[in-house]
Amino acid sequence: MSIWISPSLLATAAEGRARPDRRRLVEPKIGQRDARLFQIALLLKVEAEADDPSDPLFIDSIGVALATRLLDQYGAAEASTLGSKLSKPRLRLTLDYIENHLDGEIRLAKLAELTKLSPSHFRVLFRQTTCRPVHQYVMERRVRRARTLIESGKVSIIQAALESGFCHQSHLARCMRQVIGLTPSEVARQKELA
Repeated sequence: MSIWISPSLLATAAEGRARPDRRRLVEPKIGQRDARLFQIALLLKVEAEADDPSDPLFIDSIGVALATRLLDQYGAAEASTLGSKLSKPRLRLTLDYIENHLDGEIRLAKLAELTKLSPSHFRVLFRQTTCRPVHQYVMERRVRRARTLIESGKVSIIQAALESGFCHQSHLARCMRQVIGLTPSEVARQKELA
């Protein structure tokens, strides 16, 4: 497997890593094995081969994770001296943006831009603040919105999926089963029985 990483992605990841020398981003290591890097690469491979690719936010997160791992392990990165959590105003701005854009595409770069952080630094701070990765948080919010819509009885399951940012009903079903342990049909049936 060969993976090409754009220099801009590495530069963006480096911005949040307090690097003293931006010219030497990654030093080549021949024959080096890295289990985490391999797992991230496998995630990319699965996404590339999938008939039904995941949300762009998830793919962005994988790319940033790959670039950050490369910089941390094979670059001259130093630990960041920035805060360990998002400030309350930055967190509120982020959560409001996510809530208002659940039905559309949410990109890691946009969330980072809103908070005036690099994507890699934003990703770390968001996780430390909310105790979950940004992609997981967004999926949970989308599932909760879809559940509310289905329970209202005013829209079909397909419409609830689309209005919650899922590309189709099966994507909603898969995510809903993971998050709340029920399928959309089961949520609808529970509502009818209540």
